[in-house]
Amino acid sequence: MHRGFFSQVPQDSLNQTISKALEWIGWTDKVRGDSTVFVKPNFTWPVFRPGVVTSPEFLSGLLPLLKDRAARVLIGESDLPIFRTSKAFLGLGVDRICRKSGTEMVELSRGASRIIETDVHKRKIRIRLPKLIVDDVDVIVNAAVPKCHVVTGMSGAMKNFYGLIPDPFRGNKHRHEINRAIVAVNKIVPSDLIVIDGLYSLAGRGPIMGQPVSTNVIIAANNVVAADGIICRFFQMDPMRIKHLKLATREKLGSTQKDAVEMSGPMSATVRLRPKRATMDYFAVLTFKSRIVNRAIMSSPITPLLYKALKPFRSSREGEMYKEDIGSLPQSQFERDKAN
Repeated sequence: MHRGFFSQVPQDSLNQTISKALEWIGWTDKVRGDSTVFVKPNFTWPVFRPGVVTSPEFLSGLLPLLKDRAARVLIGESDLPIFRTSKAFLGLGVDRICRKSGTEMVELSRGASRIIETDVHKRKIRIRLPKLIVDDVDVIVNAAVPKCHVVTGMSGAMKNFYGLIPDPFRGNKHRHEINRAIVAVNKIVPSDLIVIDGLYSLAGRGPIMGQPVSTNVIIAANNVVAADGIICRFFQMDPMRIKHLKLATREKLGSTQKDAVEMSGPMSATVRLRPKRATMDYFAVLTFKSRIVNRAIMSSPITPLLYKALKPFRSSREGEMYKEDIGSLPQSQFERDKAN
């Protein structure tokens, strides 16, 4: 049976709540004195936006706890097309947190990688993953953020591991098979410990442009599918309507059923959150429908024209976020390639 943890965070008790979560899911059975531990946060934006990225406050509690027991603790993320991981490390203050806790930062897109093939629901999926993750770490801690997602419905622990793919343009390569790709990564690289930063969640236009909701909870589990099942119950969602969770249960990676998870106590709160697409999101969803449509829109001679044509459909808030945090709206795929 899986083990799951859910707790609201009392005032000034974040570190204690994280510690209780780790204890409940049996972290000392996995993290030993000679262990190398890798922590995968969700850094889909280069500065702190509540509900969008794993919060510095949460990491300031989690990393020292791990480092007090393990020989080495690494925290890492892969680049996105619009910014490098190093920018997120600085913008989120992760460099300061790591110096204080004695942990190390890793840019997954800078290291060696290899392609691994696996089967997901009778289809072979080829995924490039960092050698560090596959070969060199003993324990992997999944520090995701609970979000609504305009394409996958929900983004939690399983979706967080999609960010292990070191290619900044992984979205283009696997967009047409997103659900299978999410399951493939989690099948190849299982989460050993899942500790979800639910201080904030994201409603509406997740995974980035949604509305932050102060939910003030910590969710944890020793199984990634069970963890996402708890998030779904917290959001009042049916987990079997989330395609990558449905695929994961078929692949026997875990269970979202309540009777398959021994909880630390009753779920003390729920919040009804749902994804909500804007006009731009409907265009984006088209690229997830097929490989041909994806290539036509994202990697063809008409791509620069499409970016210009769709610019008026971006919300004013989206434009403000890009301008304030990144400098400008994303350009065409080819211009981004040249920039990198």
